[in-house]
Amino acid sequence: MIIWRGWGISVFLLFLFWFAVVLVLPRNFVMLQGLVKEDAAFQWALGVTCLLDAASVLLLDRYRQSHPRKIVDAQSGAEVLVPRVDELAFIRMEWCSYALFAGAAVLMVSALLGLVFAH
Repeated sequence: MIIWRGWGISVFLLFLFWFAVVLVLPRNFVMLQGLVKEDAAFQWALGVTCLLDAASVLLLDRYRQSHPRKIVDAQSGAEVLVPRVDELAFIRMEWCSYALFAGAAVLMVSALLGLVFAH
């Protein structure tokens, strides 16, 4: 069963891409070692992943909406512009990006509060 329409699957694929990038890059930063617990570090990584994914999805959605499909009517020969519909699980990509922004905020605030109360 397909649960996406158009480029809606890119929400999930971009999340996987950014998750792989965010998990590989922090290994190179020495300044966080010893300062945060593993749980807080994972929450930060997940929050940054959601933030990057939300920004990518929002930009991709804006690009797709600004370039509608051109369809030629067979009877009249007129060119018609049809807006693109990109959804993941019946949720439009624009709304997916807002949900990801909210998720990133929740994860980062909870990680920050965990850091404050850990010391």
